[in-house]
Amino acid sequence: MSHLRQSIMTLLFLSLLFYYSYAQQDNSGSGKVTAKELSIPASPVFDLMGVTPSQVTRTSDIKDFKVDWSFKSWRLNPNLALQSQPVWELFYNRKNLQKYQQASSFMRHLASLDFSAGTVQNEDNDRRIGGAFKINLFKRNDPLMAKELYAGIAEKYEHEKEDLEKQLKTLQVQLDTTTDILKKPEIRKQIEPLEDQYVSISKRRSEEISSRAKIFVEENWNASFIDLAFGKIFTYATDSTGSLTALRLNRNTASGIWINAGWGIGNKILVTTLLRSSFYEEQVDFLLHDLSTGIDQPEHAIAKNTLFTAGLNLRYGGPIYTFFRRAYL
Repeated sequence: MSHLRQSIMTLLFLSLLFYYSYAQQDNSGSGKVTAKELSIPASPVFDLMGVTPSQVTRTSDIKDFKVDWSFKSWRLNPNLALQSQPVWELFYNRKNLQKYQQASSFMRHLASLDFSAGTVQNEDNDRRIGGAFKINLFKRNDPLMAKELYAGIAEKYEHEKEDLEKQLKTLQVQLDTTTDILKKPEIRKQIEPLEDQYVSISKRRSEEISSRAKIFVEENWNASFIDLAFGKIFTYATDSTGSLTALRLNRNTASGIWINAGWGIGNKILVTTLLRSSFYEEQVDFLLHDLSTGIDQPEHAIAKNTLFTAGLNLRYGGPIYTFFRRAYL
């Protein structure tokens, strides 16, 4: 079990480093588009583990890579979850929105598929390890599909790019052909800010798209949605060194399938709901009494269980402030 634990921790750590490095390279100038959500809830695997502050969460379409940390003490435990959207990253995370906007409805929903994997240590020092998939089935307003919202952006930056290329080409010819070495420093000073402006085109284009998408999301903060998720969690007992020992057979080792849905009412109300079914096996220990010998023999049996849960959350307000009340069964 110790080798398994080390392998899982190593995989999570390397995944974190890889995606952090990828994000740093991506932010350096690729100008890829990301529609930021107003609020980013915990990863679905943390939702299934029950470590989220809210039991009826509002899901989100992250369009990015995300890391969640769970702190219940200041001990250095690897209580983290990694979440990403592989279909979006592979096929639609580009410098412009054209490929995503031209995709079929099925592929756009598939682009919302995200995978999360995580591990936490509970109050009994048991190590919980799991993974979850989530996909959007319905979204009333997709900010990346509001084509009129981004009208003119591509043409604006394309014209700027062409104009800068002409200016740079003219100045470069002057720099290469002048015989007066005293003029070269002045020409280079003219070239430098133009090159910086040219390099920043992709970043500025992406920022303008994202800022417009943010306005759209704020105005449609209570848009209706339906998300479907499935996850699996394994819980292991640990020894004094933190190594995994035995698998716990109880509701902490379970599979779950659930639906998060929200209905917007007017501009001020959002009703969100959670419907979940959890499936798990539970070990029942008992003593079997032998009538002939009078000896009690310890035995155990495995019972299959299904647990249904439901919750309701009412939010009132707007894109900046909301008040909510929830009920959970």
